Amino acid sequence: MNRHITLALGTIALLGLGVALPGAAFAQQKTLKEAIVGTWTMTSVYEQREDGKRNDPFGAGAKGQYVFGTDGSYTLTIIGEPRADMKSDNPRRPDAYVVVTSGRYTVDEAKKTIMYKVERAGNSMRIGTDSSDVVSMSGDVASFVGSSRKDQDGTFSPHSEAKRSK
Repeated sequence: MNRHITLALGTIALLGLGVALPGAAFAQQKTLKEAIVGTWTMTSVYEQREDGKRNDPFGAGAKGQYVFGTDGSYTLTIIGEPRADMKSDNPRRPDAYVVVTSGRYTVDEAKKTIMYKVERAGNSMRIGTDSSDVVSMSGDVASFVGSSRKDQDGTFSPHSEAKRSK
């Protein structure tokens, strides 16, 4: 009889463990807010025009980073390839297209969206503006698709891929 009770209790314990483990794994999954924190190095950056055309204004060798703080602060930097038409003897003037913004961010977990409030920027027209990125993540790789914006050539959405810096 004791053998049957031991076997039954062992079976119940194993069944309970099978139910508990999936729940524990689910509980350990990070939110977007938790997962995005840190430094991300851009591996690709381009603009998608509303007519479907891809535009690479920063050039093939563009570099950049996203830095997301636990306190809701962020910095975005994109530096394009040097351009002959932008050369200058002034070391304070960029000779490549540059985007630099910093400020605060919030996360909409349901929409997988990061919303930015720009406090400082390399271009003063951006100061005080809002923008957002829809983010998809797979491990240490993230894809950012920005909200639509306009320039002299029409409407576009910025796209970038980034890898978590280690």
